[in-house]
Amino acid sequence: MAQSYHPAELPMSQSANAQYTATQEYSSRRFNTQPSVYTWSPLGCGDSNPSDTDNPAVHHFPEGEFVPSGFFEKVDIKPLKDTPSPSVDWRYEKRRQVHQILPFLYLGPWSCLADRGWLNQEGVTLLLGIRHSQLAKAGLLSGAKTAAELNIMTASIDYQNNQDLISKLPDVIRGINEHIASSVPLGLSRSTGKKVLVFCETGNSSALVVMAYLMVMLNISPMKALDLVQSQRLSVIVDGPASQLLLAFEAIIVAKRDVERVRRASMLDTSASLKKRTNSRDTDDMDIDEIEFWDLERKPLAPFQDRSTD
Repeated sequence: MAQSYHPAELPMSQSANAQYTATQEYSSRRFNTQPSVYTWSPLGCGDSNPSDTDNPAVHHFPEGEFVPSGFFEKVDIKPLKDTPSPSVDWRYEKRRQVHQILPFLYLGPWSCLADRGWLNQEGVTLLLGIRHSQLAKAGLLSGAKTAAELNIMTASIDYQNNQDLISKLPDVIRGINEHIASSVPLGLSRSTGKKVLVFCETGNSSALVVMAYLMVMLNISPMKALDLVQSQRLSVIVDGPASQLLLAFEAIIVAKRDVERVRRASMLDTSASLKKRTNSRDTDDMDIDEIEFWDLERKPLAPFQDRSTD
């Protein structure tokens, strides 16, 4: 069967009988319908300085959402800006070490728990493990033994997939902040200062949790959070699924911020309206003589005054 012939389609404006003339160049290209891909900037190209972001002390979330009640009265937020200087002497062996991301937040692989002396000297008080549910069923990647020897706390976040991990991030962030704000003495030295080590098998999955914490507490984007973490731990890799996880979490916290801003603005408007009504009601209750006295007081004095006669 012969293939049917389709003549080339001629734009209407180029037809001899066309009643319209094109004012713009015709293009047959269609809009790109492919989903946009988040591009991570190379190390050092992004702005990883938290001081250039919003004030971290301005917490645009409902109280209790990510921090316990009274958190900002107990914890000094200023040290959040005093992040360690970027690590320039990176060697492959350093992927097995612990790296300080914030003054009280550390990141590393599970193997680093074997160095009890360093953990005690550094003053780590919480070992927070991030592990897949299959590893949890096998009883692997637990910090319980190390925590018992050092008289510190331990916790594990077990997840089945990225969606499950996203749903647990608010509780994880709140748990870290609750520990930081606690005054219970821990460790062999019975210190009240708190430090958290977030770990996983390689230090990569735990890096996502640390980046999510930075996004919430420093009001920064996923890209800035990645730059900050990679400036200390260069071996961190964020692949496609991991970047989508952070983008999805960013959408959640942006929505939460917007809702809270609207709620606070509404409360301010209501307060201003009530104050205005109260002032108006107070004026209505005044005596006529009082109002006339105020009117006389508000009138400016004349530049001249009649000379009195004896």
